[in-house]
Amino acid sequence: MRKVRAVQARDEDGGYTYVRRVTFLDSEGIEIDSYNPENKERLGVMHEIEANEELIGVYGIKDKRWCFTGFGFIVKVREW
Repeated sequence: MRKVRAVQARDEDGGYTYVRRVTFLDSEGIEIDSYNPENKERLGVMHEIEANEELIGVYGIKDKRWCFTGFGFIVKVREW
C-alpha cells in the first residue's frame, strides 16, 4: 500500500473559482487516485506532505454549485 505524500488540485475560474480535479500522489509523484469527474488532465498546484505528516482526511465545499468550490486536506503531525 502506497502512502499519499502529495496532493495536487486543478482549479479554474469561470467567474468563480472551482476545483476540477484533485490528485493524490505517492513519494515518486505517481498518481494513487483522483477525483476527476470531467476527465481533466493533471495540472495545478502540488502540496507536499512532510515526512512527519500523514494525510488523515479531505474536505470540500459542495452543492453551492455543480462542482467543488473549495477543497482542503487534514494532516496529522507526528512528534519525533
